[in-house]
Amino acid sequence: MEPRLPLSSTSLSKFPRPSSKSLYSPTPQTNECDCRLTYRHHEIRSNPTSPLDKDTYHAISPKGHFPVVTDIHPNGFKVSLDQTGAIAQYLVNEYDQEDHTISFPRRSAEDIEAMNWFFFGATRVASSHDEAVHYKKDAPENTYSVDRFRSRTTGLFFALEQRLKETGDYLVGHKFSIADIAQVPFVVAAEEAGISIEIFPALTAWYNRIMSRPGVRKGLLVAGIEFSA
Repeated sequence: MEPRLPLSSTSLSKFPRPSSKSLYSPTPQTNECDCRLTYRHHEIRSNPTSPLDKDTYHAISPKGHFPVVTDIHPNGFKVSLDQTGAIAQYLVNEYDQEDHTISFPRRSAEDIEAMNWFFFGATRVASSHDEAVHYKKDAPENTYSVDRFRSRTTGLFFALEQRLKETGDYLVGHKFSIADIAQVPFVVAAEEAGISIEIFPALTAWYNRIMSRPGVRKGLLVAGIEFSA
């Protein structure tokens, strides 16, 4: 999502390793409870009339981007990442390599497929959806761009529809995974881009299935994202 939404600062920890983690993100992946990460949530609001303190924020994110994760290890080693894909890979590799709750064994066919669909959502769907929302809300007189990005995003949703018709309940491996997580914010906000997901029956069924997950619903609520029950 565009960071026009309330931005969330979340401190997480997973036992038994005593380390300090902070995530800054408006998207559901930071709050998916299935990862068994405990956290404290601190809301940060950023808007053009009240910018974040530059020195403080740039100490966290030198490039000034959301989302951001910082992970301070017990030995003092600090990891700081500000790209959605890099953050997801790091968290999965660091915290989900035993149970594979939302991931798959490294280098397995499912692992490769899941990362492919994750980046499909985090890059192609994200960029197209954001442009569609921008032109629909902020430049509706630019009908060419409105139609172009709505059509492009619809096409990407169609790709998800076709995939789900092949795989069933989830995008990869018959379970909820990071492949699904990457699509959530944009499918939830489809109407903001001028798209009704009801024209995609498999995607609609997937949406209803995903929205029954407490972790996803909690993440959306924390981020201030409205959704249908």
